[in-house]
Amino acid sequence: MECYVCGEKGHKARDCPNRENSNNERPVKCYICGGFGHISRDCPSESGNRRETTCYNCGKPGHISRDCPEEHTHPVNPQRSRVIICRKCNQEGHIARDCPNDIVCHNCHQAGHVARDCPNEALCHNCNQPGHLARNCPNEGVCRKCGQSGHIARDCPN
Repeated sequence: MECYVCGEKGHKARDCPNRENSNNERPVKCYICGGFGHISRDCPSESGNRRETTCYNCGKPGHISRDCPEEHTHPVNPQRSRVIICRKCNQEGHIARDCPNDIVCHNCHQAGHVARDCPNEALCHNCNQPGHLARNCPNEGVCRKCGQSGHIARDCPN
């Protein structure tokens, strides 16, 4: 099991010790050494201790995704291939800044408004049911791509 927050093995994102500080702020992560608490331009690592920067878009070393010369159509995580899902419309194949679609609410999954303005009861991001949050979900997760249980979007057979 690999944490989606820090990339370390042995714990889930919800249990990550690097998740938030006392001000509920997400820690900054350095793309050079992989450490927390500083960004790449302030990295204190000696050049010999630095890991090579790898692009999350194309998987090639030497640049980060925002500087990637390739299109954002085939995103790759260095550890595994993954489907990219837009945080604006919840469709795959593009990122939010390139989204051609209407915004979709992250609470009720309906188009036309954002979560902070949502008139509906929030849905659990794990099972898509109302009445609880994902961290308290008693149900099996549901794939955000096809809506079926038993797998997550990056492993979706559809």
